[in-house]
Amino acid sequence: MRFIRKSAWKVLGTLWMGLMICGGLAASQAAAEDSDLLLRFEGVYQSGPHIVAPNTRAEQTYWHYLRFYEDQTVLTVSSVGSPENFARWFRKENYPKIYFSLGGYYFEEGQIKFSSTSREGVVDYEGTILKDGLRLKTFSHITGRSSQREYHFISLPSR
Repeated sequence: MRFIRKSAWKVLGTLWMGLMICGGLAASQAAAEDSDLLLRFEGVYQSGPHIVAPNTRAEQTYWHYLRFYEDQTVLTVSSVGSPENFARWFRKENYPKIYFSLGGYYFEEGQIKFSSTSREGVVDYEGTILKDGLRLKTFSHITGRSSQREYHFISLPSR
């Protein structure tokens, strides 16, 4: 009988923590939505161009993209293509069939924060929402490097 009680309390505690976390996410998103600076969901945020091996035969230009969903999901990918080229596959329903990074975002003290996980490892992001974009600091647990990037928003047609 004692085991059942402990198990029941453990389940109730887990449910309570889940409700508190979800309530915190909803409250933090509501606080962010009270401002004029809203996170947008009908397209992607793009930073770049970034150049690998400049002034060599191997030179390649790529962009970094973020896609947010209202359920606190965020996708990240680097691509040489334009948003229109990859819009049909860069969707959370395609994960893990198609390779991109996945994470969850939240708001804390006026900042957006998230970590994105791929097969290689984790990259942390935090920063501010701007009128038409984002300013984010990143830290890669893969390479040990930090950076700062500005992203601008690009609307994409719905399916």
